[in-house]
Parts: sequence; C-alpha cells; structure tokens
Amino acid sequence: MITNWVIALSNFTYTLFFIITVIYIIKQFKEYKLYREISVLQDIYDYIIRTKEDRKKIFENENLIREYISKNKSLSDIEEQDLRDSIHEVANTYHYAGFLIKKNLIGKDLKSAFFEEGGETFIRVYNLIYPLIEKERKKPFKNTYKQYMDFLYEEYKKLGKLKKSEEN
Repeated sequence: MITNWVIALSNFTYTLFFIITVIYIIKQFKEYKLYREISVLQDIYDYIIRTKEDRKKIFENENLIREYISKNKSLSDIEEQDLRDSIHEVANTYHYAGFLIKKNLIGKDLKSAFFEEGGETFIRVYNLIYPLIEKERKKPFKNTYKQYMDFLYEEYKKLGKLKKSEEN
C-alpha cells in the first residue's frame, strides 16, 4: 500500500514537473517571438533613420517631383541623380517594412506602434512618390517594383487613420 502511494506521488511529481516545463517553454517561445519582432522593428527604424536626409530631399523637391509627375515621367526619368537616388532609397525603406509586415515578422501590436510613430510621414512620402513608382512598374520586368510599399499603405488604411485627402 505504501508503494502505491509512493508510485502515485512519484507520478504526480513527474506530471507536475512536465506541466511546469511545458509552461516554461511556451513562455520562452512567446518571449523569443516578441524579441524577434522588436529586433525586426528596430531594423526598420534604423533603416528609416538612415534615410532621414533622403526624405528631407524629397520634401524639399516636392514641386520638382510634381512637375515630373505632370509630365508623365517615371522614377528612372528623373534627371537629378541625387533626387532619384533619394526617392529610390526611401521607397526601398518602406518596401522593406511592408515586406516584413506582410511576412508576419511584425505582430499586430508592434505594427500599430510602427504606424503611430511614422505613419503620417510614410503617407506623405507615399502619396508624393507613388505616381513615379506606378510609372516605373509599367516598364518591362518591373511590374512588381516596390510592391510591398503598396501593402504597407493598405495596412495603414485598414487602421482607419487615413484622412480622405490622403487616400490614393
């Protein structure tokens, strides 16, 4: 009879340790996932910070960009190499962010935080350069050019933060 109690107690102890271990592993996995998302988000912010001067150049040349758009030009038609490179680099940044969000490497909470932090700037840049990007996509072999930038725009739109005047 005592051996039955010892065996039952032993089984209970093993089961309890197993349950505690599983709970610990699940918590570690969640912690790792959050760490990964934060790390990916940090990469995006670093990329955005590196393109600060490029965004500034885009905003300073807004009239020139609109002139190119009015002439039905694409990104590669812009004669000013620095401006073309700046637009390309900023578009790359948002394309990269859109790719990471599309592949679920950034969860819903951090995605919302990303848009709260830099959403308005993204929308301003997107609305300004989108016609150039769209024209670029009409060229041979470029139909998917910066496609994840569009995904990022659609995700921002889903949050309901887009003003009517900002809709493309």
